[in-house]
Amino acid sequence: MADRIIKPMSSEGKITIPKELRTKYNLKDYIEVVDTEEGILIKPL
Repeated sequence: MADRIIKPMSSEGKITIPKELRTKYNLKDYIEVVDTEEGILIKPL
């Protein structure tokens, strides 16, 4: 199971993905957001 990270969400619905995860998954300009049965999945493109 992954580490749990709790982040605030702005009133506009924005979140900040921690730098460690952005680096680990090589996140750049775009990500894919998928609505799943278990919740929201964020995938690198």
